[in-house]
Amino acid sequence: LDAINEHRDLGSGMRVAMRDLEIRGAGSLLGAEQSGNMSGVGFDLFAQMLSQAVANAREGASGEDAVLPPALSDITVNFPEHTYIPEEYVSDADERVLLYRKLACADTPSVVEELREQTSERYGAMPQACTNMFAKSLVRAWANEHGVKLVGVSAGKLTVEPVDVPKDALASLRRASGRYVAQSGKLVLPLKYFGLKEDESLIAAVYEFLVNLSEGTVAPSKDVSRPSSARRGR
Repeated sequence: LDAINEHRDLGSGMRVAMRDLEIRGAGSLLGAEQSGNMSGVGFDLFAQMLSQAVANAREGASGEDAVLPPALSDITVNFPEHTYIPEEYVSDADERVLLYRKLACADTPSVVEELREQTSERYGAMPQACTNMFAKSLVRAWANEHGVKLVGVSAGKLTVEPVDVPKDALASLRRASGRYVAQSGKLVLPLKYFGLKEDESLIAAVYEFLVNLSEGTVAPSKDVSRPSSARRGR
């Protein structure tokens, strides 16, 4: 209450929020559970980025590097696996932010693959979380190319919407208890379809499946156990 009373001027919301952070602490914002961009760049840099964004908005700044391309900003890609760039892999915070931004704006799988090659050449073999990050970007880029707005995993099922499913693929998907609504283009497929082992990546398998789906070459569920590296590289 004292903090609110102290900052009563118009536009003082940010100062109240920062005071609240000082009083109550950051909670898990900087804790071990946090594995997103905040963990990747740190609170100080995040605060600087936020301040710069507010300043740009007030000044009416615009341009290609001010916001993400509209084609990608409304695409939702959700997976339960860890997807981030570890500080131990890319130690420089500015470099991590730049890489996050490039991946977020990568609108085709070929652009993502080029970034993957550049990153591997510069920093060496990727840890699993970073590999997952690039695989997720491949899924988003594929979705951008095919007009898909949602690729997500929840409650043991993969949901893709809207997507065109070739008639030849429907039988295989239905045998795996998959459901497809042609009117809305919504596909729901149990994860058992992929037959993954513990050490195999779900994101990479989903990307393999999506590429096959768009090419009309979806295999029966018993054959989709491990996506080939060649296909993931497309």
